[in-house]
Amino acid sequence: MSIDNSKKVSDEQIIKYLAKGFTQPDISEKLKSLGIKPNSLSYIEKTLNRIRTRYKANTMFHLALILSKSQPSKF
Repeated sequence: MSIDNSKKVSDEQIIKYLAKGFTQPDISEKLKSLGIKPNSLSYIEKTLNRIRTRYKANTMFHLALILSKSQPSKF
């Protein structure tokens, strides 16, 4: 039995990178470089779609506006 010591990515981490201007492929590469999993582009896309649905955002731009209004000091 092996112990998984890898770090896990959170929705908040993905949102923070997006707020800093990272593209989805950039986020995937950044997470890979930090040893954080899951880090695939597919996972990033699915996570962002889930977050968009949660906030009822029509587009990524719309999501950014919603998040900036609801949590201005976090990002």
